[in-house]
Amino acid sequence: ILFVHGGLSTKMIELGYSIETINTVCRSGLDLTSTRLSFDSEIKTFYGSLGPFWYRGYHYEMEDPYPQATTQAIDSILTFYGVSHIVVGHTQQDSVVSLYDGRIFAIDVVVEDIDSQQALLYQSGKFYRVYGDGKRSLIPIKYFSRQ
Repeated sequence: ILFVHGGLSTKMIELGYSIETINTVCRSGLDLTSTRLSFDSEIKTFYGSLGPFWYRGYHYEMEDPYPQATTQAIDSILTFYGVSHIVVGHTQQDSVVSLYDGRIFAIDVVVEDIDSQQALLYQSGKFYRVYGDGKRSLIPIKYFSRQ
């Protein structure tokens, strides 16, 4: 299971970025100067709309900078990184949900809207939504057929 802030677009695999490289570049850019953000092309890639901080293509399409991922793109990302699931935050959801036939789990929920906290629990090969009171429920798989 791969955990990432926003998501991983196919741009990351086109550039051949390993998880180790992504982590190293992201750590080096945490205290960015505007000059480095403006002129360092690798940092611009990571902090741009297709990078791991801002990519939202698992959720929806937003004009040009955020194309929505296809099932083939998701499969290629999972294969490249050798994982079966990706867990993302950054894009608010009504509840912790599964996307793309359970390949992606979105966990950024608006606590004020649902009047409770939620978390994702992986146990014995299954994913559960855990509520603020400790109760949990199996997360249903949302099927997505965009080609």
